[in-house]
Amino acid sequence: MASKADCIRAVEKAGVPPDRAAAIVDAVLAERKRLKAERGLEASAGEIARSVADMAQAERISLLRERRNTALTIIKRRQLDGATQALMSQGLPFDRALTTLLWGDRSRVAGARDSAARRIDALRTKWRSELTRELDKIPGLVEAIKKDKAFDVAIIREMREPGSTGDATARQAAEIFAKSLEDVRQTLNDAGANIGKLDNYAPQFHSAGKLLKAGREAWVSRMLGDLDWERTMPGLAPERRAEVLGENWTTIVTGQRHVPREPAGNPFRRPRNLASSFEGERVLHFKDAETAAAYHADFGEGTILDAVLSRIERGARRGGLMETFGPNPELMIQSLGEQERLRLRNLTPDEVRGLASGSAEKELSALEKKIDAGDANAAHEWERGVETLRAEKINQVGRFNVGDRSGQTGLALRVLMGETGAAETPKGAKLAGGLRALRNLHSVSSLGSAALAAIGDIQTKALWFRHGGESVFDSVRRAFGMALEGAQPAEKKEIGRALGFYADKFLGEFHARFSEGDAAPGWLARNVNTLFKISGLNAWTEAHKAAAGFYLSNRMGMNAGKAFGELDIHYAATLRRAGLEDRWPLIRKLAAKEADGNVYVLPENARNLSDEDLEPHMPERLRESKRPADAERAENFEAARLRERDGLRAGLEPLTRPA
Repeated sequence: MASKADCIRAVEKAGVPPDRAAAIVDAVLAERKRLKAERGLEASAGEIARSVADMAQAERISLLRERRNTALTIIKRRQLDGATQALMSQGLPFDRALTTLLWGDRSRVAGARDSAARRIDALRTKWRSELTRELDKIPGLVEAIKKDKAFDVAIIREMREPGSTGDATARQAAEIFAKSLEDVRQTLNDAGANIGKLDNYAPQFHSAGKLLKAGREAWVSRMLGDLDWERTMPGLAPERRAEVLGENWTTIVTGQRHVPREPAGNPFRRPRNLASSFEGERVLHFKDAETAAAYHADFGEGTILDAVLSRIERGARRGGLMETFGPNPELMIQSLGEQERLRLRNLTPDEVRGLASGSAEKELSALEKKIDAGDANAAHEWERGVETLRAEKINQVGRFNVGDRSGQTGLALRVLMGETGAAETPKGAKLAGGLRALRNLHSVSSLGSAALAAIGDIQTKALWFRHGGESVFDSVRRAFGMALEGAQPAEKKEIGRALGFYADKFLGEFHARFSEGDAAPGWLARNVNTLFKISGLNAWTEAHKAAAGFYLSNRMGMNAGKAFGELDIHYAATLRRAGLEDRWPLIRKLAAKEADGNVYVLPENARNLSDEDLEPHMPERLRESKRPADAERAENFEAARLRERDGLRAGLEPLTRPA
């Protein structure tokens, strides 16, 4: 039988560092000892060897993932340093530059529109539009989902057990939904997550109200017998299943993942790693399609479409943050803040003086006049004033530390993550449901004033077009333009879907149609949607949004033949604020004549850019001319080039999507 030292050497040969190799072998031996003590089971030498090999392989994959995420973090840090410095060089203070990276900014500075919020919206729009385009291709699918709850269950069965229903349309729909979920998974993995591929999986849209009504114990008892534990939580000890399911019940009911509660303002709070958080979030796999369908009837809400859209929304929020700030956005923002504090500490007194404004500016200017007049005490007061200003600036940066989740940056992250509406406890979830009902009632009561206020959209659009360089006459003429989906020919509708329009109307027609009818919030929500649809407000908003989007995309296409310096100065300023100046040579390659005879820049065309197109935009250190001769270093170099090219293609999509 192999010794412990032999096992450690075998693990090291798999590419695991010595300290981790020893920990793996110790863990296997401890598990062997536990099984023998509890159940009298004696593991064979072959079983021990397989356990060691499996853990060594898992550790090796973990190390490779850590290396990849480290590389992604380094790349994002370089990009964020450049973006922050560029914003600050145009007059934005650090706090505003940071919130610009999170939210965007309406100021007239280059890059003010490029933000995590914009990327979240771009991913959401992209995935919803692609789903809409595929669903719309199947004759009768929309009507079937609208009117037939049994068909919805058939789709769930087909996703769980392909071919089980014999319904060809349900099979097609299942494939579309599975592809949509796979697109989300791959995008998140590219950004640093590690989500395994789930075959024959149908997501559930749980009803928090039904779970509350049933109670924690009853739900846990039901799930203990319904789940496929080998797929849901492999390796979890049976005695811990009820405890873990209880945490899942709390997560579903409150809307936020179960985590140990920490005091507000805790300076030692560990930043959340969004990439690794996906691994800790459990997916419930049922034994078979029959069990999944029965659960959906008893504890589910909405349709399979609701469940897929929920995954899209959550994936877009996390993906947008990771694409902007890397796998660990909280840690990255903290690091940016610490770097700014260090910079402020190292500034000379004269450099700090240049940061003064308002009352501080007046006080220091008055002291400088006294110094010029020969007042010796004024020099000491000036120095104290400058140091006070330095301390204020450092403290101002500290207020943006995400470690305090109630602080400005911490709150911004919670909003972008969609966590601000989550309840803290099951009792809080009941209160949240009542408040949602009140909000819906308020929406209905405000419907008339909202419809009247929408008329102002025309003026807003006119000012927007004028600001982009259009003449007064053309701005007004275009402001009245509307692009109702029903009035568009098929080819124009397809272009609109590619740009991200018309998806909300298409999906909204049957979203949450089968929500529980005895709960006031669900009933009110459906009727609010109906009232807004009848009022014409939805159609008005969508038509104006689509008309503006067609114009923006077409205008980029019509100007694709010009270098950036040849563009109208007003239009160039608009593109510069959107962060498009440096990428304009690439954007010009996205222009193509579409079926309606017009030239558009479509975001999806970024996927067709060749490696040769991207080479001039690669960082200097990753240019082909810098390729190392050493084989191992060359392999790492090529992997870094691949990540950079993928990032350039992916980065163009949100920048070229009308927003």
